[in-house]
Amino acid sequence: MSPMGPDLFKINFDAAVNRRDNCGITYAIAKDHQLQPRGWSCKKVYVILDLLVLKSLACREALLPTQAKGFYKVNLEGDCQILIKLINGDIVSTLLEIHNILKDVKTLSTTFQDISFSYVPRICNKTNSFFSCHCFE
Repeated sequence: MSPMGPDLFKINFDAAVNRRDNCGITYAIAKDHQLQPRGWSCKKVYVILDLLVLKSLACREALLPTQAKGFYKVNLEGDCQILIKLINGDIVSTLLEIHNILKDVKTLSTTFQDISFSYVPRICNKTNSFFSCHCFE
């Protein structure tokens, strides 16, 4: 992936669980090369409380509208190191719960000019921490 040029977009994705209401949320925010917000999404998911499954769904959901917005060069960032390693092929998945979601992510990835998936520590993911606090409201 090239440095942040004017045609490269950074998309942070994440998920959170609300056990009290038996639901989770997936959310993402897209930023341009000047790190200005260019779009966001937040989706409530009922019954699924497994955080790895929710983060996998968040990654897939982040990819779906991305090309429609004209983003063909993207760097997706998430704070789940296992998920990023699975997507990048650094480790092999034996987790049946996310197998089809990972397959969808890899299929969608082939439609981009340039795409990468990067791990970012949760402490550095302040934008998504904000979303996790407000999306359940």
